[in-house]
Amino acid sequence: MGILILILLVLCGCSRNFDSPYLPDSPDYAGNAWTLDGDGDGVADSVEKYAPGCTQGAETCLALARNQYQVALGKPPSDTGKSDPIPVESITAPDLRLSVGETRPAQVQLLPANATSRNYELSSQNGNVAVVRPGGIYAAGEGSTDIIVHALDGSDKLGRFKVTVVAAVRKITARNLILSVGSGAAAPDLTITPPEAAGADFFLTGGDPVVAVVTADLKHIEPTGPGNTSFKVRLPDNSGVTAVFTVTVKPSTVSVESVRAEDMEFSLINLLDPLRKQPVLTWVPANATDQRYTLVSDNPHIARIVGDSVEAGFTGQTRVTLTTVDGGRTTSFQVTVGLVDLCNGKCKDKEKGKD
Repeated sequence: MGILILILLVLCGCSRNFDSPYLPDSPDYAGNAWTLDGDGDGVADSVEKYAPGCTQGAETCLALARNQYQVALGKPPSDTGKSDPIPVESITAPDLRLSVGETRPAQVQLLPANATSRNYELSSQNGNVAVVRPGGIYAAGEGSTDIIVHALDGSDKLGRFKVTVVAAVRKITARNLILSVGSGAAAPDLTITPPEAAGADFFLTGGDPVVAVVTADLKHIEPTGPGNTSFKVRLPDNSGVTAVFTVTVKPSTVSVESVRAEDMEFSLINLLDPLRKQPVLTWVPANATDQRYTLVSDNPHIARIVGDSVEAGFTGQTRVTLTTVDGGRTTSFQVTVGLVDLCNGKCKDKEKGKD
């Protein structure tokens, strides 16, 4: 006990008085007296007296002891043991586009994220357009209005977002798509009825992952491999209005860079020489996806164009121009039509082989 008294005298310069404000039995605490541990058991005397059994940590227990002490004196608690509340500083929410009869929750964001109270209330500026309900914003009629967001933490912070309500969708028509591997995501080709509801929200479901998948925004198709698969268009209001369409994915497209055509010769008196031929072409690259072309003759009397082939007419020479369907690449070649054997001695070999 003598050691305790000595410590008290050294710490605060008090006289030896059991009514000292530094002792638990005193009518008041001040300064370091709150943290004094007279019996050395690791628990402050103030806590043992006014918050016995507290196990919430030294800071919380000391704060609780202060409150209990204030209560013992008939005064309101001076410290709740909690940090000051963090007020809401701003409120934001994205605009909504709804169809008549649709209900969707508002995506309200209160900042800072650690605001003590995150409660708020919504109010509509025009109940004929949008009504606030427990499940979200209900689209009552066509038009637009603002929704006011009011923070309920006492900060009186306000936010607002616009709600646009369009006519309810009665029908969706979705046309089939043809895509290529590696062509990137594509939006569906939709027709919304009535036209004034064309901006209505929708999402996609379905698809074979091997052929094509729905992107993360649920509004586009990403081709993954050759084949066919089906997707369904749905509305967020679960109205039952849907549409199904097919996606055909073709192998990746290899574009034409250039093409070269060999000159062409015809013999009108040689039965082994056909009078209609296709040009002999060299494509670059050789695996170009679309190897279609069109032909134009400078002199159709000598060389007529029949589809993708050249047909001999009268004797003479002319040029034929070839244009690729992919990329519009062009080249030309000479066409010679004669009466004599133009086989360079090979015709007899052909005849022998034929015999």
